[in-house]
Parts: sequence; structure tokens; C-alpha cells
Amino acid sequence: MTTPIAGPAMPPDARPTDSGRPSQKCVSRSEWIYRVAEEGHAWRIVSGTVRLDCPNASGNGFGGLAIPGDIIGAETLMFARYSFAAYALVPCILAPWPEGCETPASESLLKTLLRTEQRTAETLALRHGSSIDRVRRLLRLLASPAKHLAGATVSLPALRDTAEITCLTMETISRAMAKLRQQGEIDRLKRDVVLLCPTAGQGVA
Repeated sequence: MTTPIAGPAMPPDARPTDSGRPSQKCVSRSEWIYRVAEEGHAWRIVSGTVRLDCPNASGNGFGGLAIPGDIIGAETLMFARYSFAAYALVPCILAPWPEGCETPASESLLKTLLRTEQRTAETLALRHGSSIDRVRRLLRLLASPAKHLAGATVSLPALRDTAEITCLTMETISRAMAKLRQQGEIDRLKRDVVLLCPTAGQGVA
């Protein structure tokens, strides 16, 4: 796993609310958001992609992904501490959750549970099938907040993170990305940004 860069608990641009919590938090690429057992509160992802790691015998291992609209750190509502570690795969903007109150409504909790189950299923799918299908699914997941996948831009995680998320080697990831470019499904705009081309929506679900 790419070693995240330790960052301040609250970036300079975080603006505190009346409750003392920041109204928004900007997190740089590869910066820790929180670590296991730290005290804190839940966050809603406004933009970007977050990697969640869970403790295991060898330290921390890949535990899941969270994208815009997802809630991370919801376990703090019960335990006041984080059960997972989280860091930004790409630049992220986070907002405190629940917003405007200390306790989320039951409907909000239900929506959070449903999104978590959906994201778990999508994350598991990233580890099955051919290498090109896994990479294609990951790109579509990272672009999913966009109304239309075709024409959406995707900020890519570090190659090592992508390999761990898809359970592939970095060399296999590079070959799969090259194949997708050859097939006209993606177009590289920058070193870590790609454009999904119109044919991208015709790939594996």
C-alpha cells in the first residue's frame, strides 16, 4: 500500500461551525483522514475517493472504498472512535455528518446502511473477473457520481493502491490500462487523470 503522508487533523481551510466541528475539510492526495482507534466523528464525502483499511494480523489491510455521497466513520456515533483507517486516494472534500444536528434521523441512517451494502458489493466485484474487467469496473465506480459515464474524467489512485484494490499486480494494471486505451475506452489527459470515452459505458456492469 502507498504510504500516506501524515497531515494535520484540520487543514487551514477548514471552517469551524458553532458546534466546533469544521464545516468542510479538504484532504490532499495520500493524506490520512483518520486512523484506527482515534477519536472523531463521521464524514460525508463531497468529492474524491477514500480508501478504508481494517486492522489485521500484519497491520492494516484493504477494507473498502468510499465515493461522493458515502459516509465514513459512522461507527463513531456508537463507539466515539474509528474502527477503520481512512486516507484520500485522490484529493477529497469532506463535510461533517450528520449535518446540522448531533444525531442522524432514522431515514438518514437507513440510506447510509443501504449505500454501505451497495459499496461493499461493488468493491468485491473489483476483485473478480479478468484484469481488464476489474480495472474497467474500478474506473466506472470512481466516475459514478457523474450523470453520464461517457465523457467523465477520473482521478486515478496511485498504481500500488489500484493493484491492492483489484488484487492484481502493478504490471497487470499497467497492461490493462494500455489495453483500454487501445480499445478507445479511455484517453489519458494527465499522468493521474483519464477521460472515459463513449464506448466506456458498453463495458462490463
